[in-house]
Amino acid sequence: GFEVMVLDGGYKNYRRWVLERFALSYSIRILGGFTGSGKTEILRQIEQTGSISEAAKKVGMNYKKAWSHIKILEEYIEDDLVITKKGRGEDSGTKLTSKAKELISLYKTLDEDIKNYSKQRFKELFLDKNMIKTKENIDV
Repeated sequence: GFEVMVLDGGYKNYRRWVLERFALSYSIRILGGFTGSGKTEILRQIEQTGSISEAAKKVGMNYKKAWSHIKILEEYIEDDLVITKKGRGEDSGTKLTSKAKELISLYKTLDEDIKNYSKQRFKELFLDKNMIKTKENIDV
């Protein structure tokens, strides 16, 4: 379902609300492709927890799906991303390879670049052309 909001105060209040939404930071989700926020988040959580099972729980997916994401990434990258060691010792569990850490870093850079471009492009298309007034010059 959809969350529906009712805004009181007319169009000026609505315009203020919209502008406030643009000031918020959003995570970008890529719905297709070889990597994306879901696959990258699994790797991040593995790094934090040392466990594919725990990482899957933290991101709300089952173990099989998490493992599938890892295998898909490894296939396209043509390199191992995780090293698993069974047992109960200190060195048991799952660790990321340097390639996985590099992938996380690159995806973070991509995510930040997309956010920055989006903000700049919005400014060029709407604010610079006075299509939308900013909070500073809204007359309430």
